[in-house]
Amino acid sequence: KAWVYSMVATMSYESRRGFNSVSDSESDEDWTDRTSIESGSQLQRLLERDTPNRQTRGLYRIDRRNAFEWNLCCRDLFHSLVYWPMRRLLPMCAALYFISWLFFALLWYALAGPCDAGLINFRRAFLLSLETMMTIGYGVPDPYFNDCDEVIFLLATQSLWSLLLDAMLLNLVYQRFSRAFERALAIVFSDVCIVTSTAAGGVQLVFRICEMRKQPLLEPLVRVYCVRHVEDEFEPGAFEVDVQPVALEEPDNSIADGKIFLSLPVRVVHAIGPGSPLAPPAQEGKAGEAQDVSAEDVQVYLQSLPFVEIIAIVSGTDGITGNSIEARHSYTLEEIRWNCRFVRCVSWDNGMHCVDFSELHRTARLPDTKK
Repeated sequence: KAWVYSMVATMSYESRRGFNSVSDSESDEDWTDRTSIESGSQLQRLLERDTPNRQTRGLYRIDRRNAFEWNLCCRDLFHSLVYWPMRRLLPMCAALYFISWLFFALLWYALAGPCDAGLINFRRAFLLSLETMMTIGYGVPDPYFNDCDEVIFLLATQSLWSLLLDAMLLNLVYQRFSRAFERALAIVFSDVCIVTSTAAGGVQLVFRICEMRKQPLLEPLVRVYCVRHVEDEFEPGAFEVDVQPVALEEPDNSIADGKIFLSLPVRVVHAIGPGSPLAPPAQEGKAGEAQDVSAEDVQVYLQSLPFVEIIAIVSGTDGITGNSIEARHSYTLEEIRWNCRFVRCVSWDNGMHCVDFSELHRTARLPDTKK
């Protein structure tokens, strides 16, 4: 089986573009590869790194078909509008206000004669409509409109519509300005993750995260998922998308309920062993027991898969707005470093802890222990 994995991995490696691992000729402090799968490749990553610092805005690249999107938009109009970009939302708000002023101006102009509103032209009717909705003045000859009954209904209707429109549009604009995914960009993930052997003989997947803002998230939690394509047992030659949660060794969920301290860099560690979605299928030895997994076995197995992506999610609550924040990041084979370690990124200066975010992503090669 190992020979088969090696052959498949060789073909898969030749077909991939931009895959770089740490070579022997590189320096000890290795630079991080900042290439990704190109948009023209056959299979693109799920979570695109589309920010200048190679982080992500958390948008999954999934083509949703036959989802009845227009039906959802009509039934949930508020959330559909909340996700509009500001370049569309602000003109829409201005247009709704202008259309409202114009509509009620026509009604005021129709009642100008019998109700003695003093509207000699449509311009004055439009200004009266604007003043009524915005409550910025009321310049009419008779504030009681000559005891006209029709004005009571028109004035009450326009006032109630103004309150409803203000509540809806101002809430939409506020929600857009306080959107949570912009706050999530302050959660920085290491540009690469590492897979390395431990002193105890195990294999670990490690990456780092840290908070850039001085006001960290409240009660942050981290979750990791593995998305891979595996062969469909019912359709030969076809592949099935398999999404599995990844058990974490650090942080330990049994300690502090798994909540992490994001003000300083946090190591997220997954032990790759039996039951891990990153480990090759279990192989039994002569005694019938499962053999230990090595880092080389993991590398060969992951390279033999048609697609594999590790999704990391950090969730918490913003202490000021109370919004739920979810920062997302992903790692493909292009961002995995083998037999490396992360360099130190925390120092002490003038009695303070200093976090160098440029060093958060840097790796160094571990010495080769093979004889």
